[in-house]
Amino acid sequence: MSEGGAAPLFVFIVAAEPSGDALGAALIRALRQRTGGALRIAGIGGEQMAAEGLVSLAPLSDLAVVGVAEVLPRAPLILRRVREAVSAVRTQRPDAVVTIDSSGFSWRIAQRLRRRRDRTPLIHYVAPMVWAWRGGRARRMARWYDHLMVLLPFEPPYFERVGLRCSYVGHPVLDSGADRGDGERFRREHGLHSDEMLLTVLPGSRAGEVRRLAPIFAETLRRLLPIIGSFRVAVPTVATVDALVTDAVRDWPGQPIVLRGAAAKYDAFAASRAALAASGTVALELALAGLPMVVAYRVARFTEVLLARVAKVRFANLVNLILDRPLVPEVLGPDCTPEGLAAAVVPLVRDERVRAAHKQGYDEALRQLGRGGLSPSLRAADRILSIVAARRTAGARPTKEERMPDTATATAPTSAADTGKFRFLHTMIRVKDLDKSLQFYTGQLGMKLLRKRDYPTGKFTLAFVGYGDEENSTVVELTHNWDQAEPYALGSGFGHLAIGVPDVYKTCERLAAAGVKIPRPAGPMAHGGSVIAFIEDPDGYKIELVERK
Repeated sequence: MSEGGAAPLFVFIVAAEPSGDALGAALIRALRQRTGGALRIAGIGGEQMAAEGLVSLAPLSDLAVVGVAEVLPRAPLILRRVREAVSAVRTQRPDAVVTIDSSGFSWRIAQRLRRRRDRTPLIHYVAPMVWAWRGGRARRMARWYDHLMVLLPFEPPYFERVGLRCSYVGHPVLDSGADRGDGERFRREHGLHSDEMLLTVLPGSRAGEVRRLAPIFAETLRRLLPIIGSFRVAVPTVATVDALVTDAVRDWPGQPIVLRGAAAKYDAFAASRAALAASGTVALELALAGLPMVVAYRVARFTEVLLARVAKVRFANLVNLILDRPLVPEVLGPDCTPEGLAAAVVPLVRDERVRAAHKQGYDEALRQLGRGGLSPSLRAADRILSIVAARRTAGARPTKEERMPDTATATAPTSAADTGKFRFLHTMIRVKDLDKSLQFYTGQLGMKLLRKRDYPTGKFTLAFVGYGDEENSTVVELTHNWDQAEPYALGSGFGHLAIGVPDVYKTCERLAAAGVKIPRPAGPMAHGGSVIAFIEDPDGYKIELVERK
């Protein structure tokens, strides 16, 4: 029992591949922080979740496969693991089930639990890329899950439009520490001179990826030798493919150094000149480390043909998707050859202008992901805790706000007059100096920066601030147009924003000392009632302070 006699939070977490394992480990740490250690966990995960105390029901090596042709031979084993997970949830009765990515495995668990009328809150972490392909999956997902936590700021509308409650929590790669590697330590530990070139090569975290890419990467390195000169090679890997990678790199040039663990990987990033990587989440880690990269990918021919028919986006790499331009070279499918890869790597090693453009683009993409705000893992933990709290308050019956949508059994459509589920989301104001406005609203008024994103093609930035998350609170949207040189004309139609404070007099004293304009000092309303004051933000917008004890 936790402090005060309350039962500890019990969360069943399912991560079926290494990237999900990393997210799951960070989520466990965040939940433990938020609960003061009153946390119990169970489920499926890998080495990183095991380090946080999880005893996995199944090894990730049973589950970490990708591609239609690759999954089919493993189907009986995967389905057995699904049945075991469902049975464990039904027996152990957790407060919530959180499935992470890996929709082919995770969704089967959610679907079977719902078919058994299990009312445990089901939360999925990491949205399927419905904006890239197979858009119908959003509607299918809404039948099973209570809530979806997404990593990218443009994803929520794709799911909210089909009735699935959705929260943008930010990308956990921002918490990974990839930008805190120690290159000097790496060189010292592995006997590399300061002027010895190092390349990081990442052939994938799944067995199929490694088998397809390792021979291509080996020949790429051989082709690079006469062009860029001698080099060493760092090869970070994970437990699921450790032995396979170690065996595959034995005859590679560059005396490969096989690395295990995140700290060693990030030290290698810091010591490296460039990276060659299998396309995936690791690309964001490389961007965070500021390491120029080329991404590559091959799947079975049948899967390549299928993807070519259904894909709806121009890019595979998340950095390129966020920027909406081809910054990171993508060498994919039939084009993934040693010749093509070597040609893409050379400029990243030799051309300082290309390297500088990569680093500048990486910074821009990371800003759009929310770099500098609240930890994404803590945001995810807070969302889970709020869902569990709502369910505990309501007992076994789901609350109105979190009730699972069931698009398959819906009766008559609601009319336009049915506003029962409407909610006031935000008020938008245009600001001339976004940094100054953010300092005012967060520094002087104590709001939190909830999210911020640049839109280069439209030349504007949106920032959302408030006293609570956007799921449960009305917030303020600050819009900054990059080309706005003159202050905005506020006009006579705008009235004011209103904020409740415990003591208007003390608040005004503090704000006045900070140089904030107070056109209407603190005092009772003219006709009696509340104590109020009016202040102005940097753009002249009036804000009413209303005393609320």
